[in-house]
Amino acid sequence: GEIRDTAETSATKMPNPTQIDLQVDHVVSLSAVSDSLLFGWPYVLSYQDSSPDQLFSLSEVEENAKAFSAVCQALQHGDRDDGLLCHSSVNLDSGTVTASQCNYLAVPLCDSL
Repeated sequence: GEIRDTAETSATKMPNPTQIDLQVDHVVSLSAVSDSLLFGWPYVLSYQDSSPDQLFSLSEVEENAKAFSAVCQALQHGDRDDGLLCHSSVNLDSGTVTASQCNYLAVPLCDSL
């Protein structure tokens, strides 16, 4: 699920829908998040294996994959069930870059990696 600011102004078409910069704001306990605040389609996040202007080396791809997996595992360590509250200027539902901030809740699914 996601949490999103619905106010959108100055929307422009997103340049590359497959690569979005998400900035992490906080680690949140998922048990403290009300389901009534979550709406929108779920999206799958993955580690970055290349960038628009360069191809990553195999070691860089492996480092990104390991770091991504470590974050997922840390969020689910022991009895913890945490997620990351993130923001971006991209509204994933409309595919536009907006002047307002859009908020997303990233939830790890380590068992499926």
